[in-house]
Amino acid sequence: MRLITWNIKHQRAGSVVETIRSYRAEHIFLQECDFTFPRTLKNVGKEIGRELNKKKLFATQDFRGSFPLFRTGVVSLLNNFPNRSEVYVFKNQYKHFRKAHISQIEVGLEKAFRIAHVHLQSGNKEIARDQLDELIYVVQPNMIVGDLNLKAKDVEGILENTKYKICFLENSFPKENPNKQLDYVLTRNDFKVNEVQSFSNDHSDHLGFFIDLELN
Repeated sequence: MRLITWNIKHQRAGSVVETIRSYRAEHIFLQECDFTFPRTLKNVGKEIGRELNKKKLFATQDFRGSFPLFRTGVVSLLNNFPNRSEVYVFKNQYKHFRKAHISQIEVGLEKAFRIAHVHLQSGNKEIARDQLDELIYVVQPNMIVGDLNLKAKDVEGILENTKYKICFLENSFPKENPNKQLDYVLTRNDFKVNEVQSFSNDHSDHLGFFIDLELN
C-alpha cells in the first residue's frame, strides 16, 4: 500500500499535483484542503482527484469560518472504491467542528481494512488527545492517518498499552526547520514499512510524507 499524507495549507490544485504526482501513491490523504474558500474559488480536492485519476474522492468539512463560503476540511483520494464510507463526528469539540473520514477498502486478497483520516484539534492539546482516544477506543480503525496536532511523546503515551504503533518518527513542522512531529500514520495491524520519504513545496508549512507499507 502506497499512500501520502499532507497538510497542504489551502494550496491550489496545480501545486499539489506537481509535488506529489511522481510518487504514484494509491491513496492520498490531504488536510486543510479548500472546498469553496474565496482564496482558491474551487473545490481543490475534486480537481486534484481528477488530475491524478483517483476513482473515489471522499471529503468532509472540518471548519467553517464566519462567512458561509469559507469551507475547508480533509479529503481522501482513494485508488479504489471503498466498500463502506462514513463520517465520524468527534464528541469532544473546541472552536472548530472536527470530523473523521472512515473508509473501508480492500487490501490484498479479500482483506477488509478500515482507515480513519483526520485533522485533530489545533490549539488545545487536551481536546486533540481526547479525539485520538475516541478513534482508538470507539472507532478502532486499522489505520489512523493525518495531522494529529500532537507531538510524538504525546502520541506514544496515548498508544501505550494499545495495539497501535507509529509507522515512522520524523519531525514535520515547521517545514523550514522541523522541530516537532504533527503528521502521522498509526497502524493496528502487523505492517512492514518498506519506505518513508518526506517532501515539501513553497506553499505549505508542513512536510508531506510518502509511505510504502506492506501488510504481513
